[in-house]
Amino acid sequence: MSNEALKMRGHVHGTKDAKRVAIGSGVGAVIETYDFIGFGTAAALYFGTAFFPTGDPVTGTLAAFATLGVGFAARPIGGIIGGHLGDKLGRKP
Repeated sequence: MSNEALKMRGHVHGTKDAKRVAIGSGVGAVIETYDFIGFGTAAALYFGTAFFPTGDPVTGTLAAFATLGVGFAARPIGGIIGGHLGDKLGRKP
């Protein structure tokens, strides 16, 4: 390869970058899992009676878990929409 081709090649990602990405992804996954476990526990113990007080307590608990399910299902939809917008618009200076 010529020197010009090597200059145009850009930054080559090394082991340090891979470790940084792996640690960042792991921390993000732990925080997200903590959030869903916390919300699920609160939905089981508190949200059913606090937000859906009328009617059967089982129905209120199921409605609270339905809100958890909607949030869980909306994640990939938001990822698709956000990914499309990010690819189309990109970062502008």
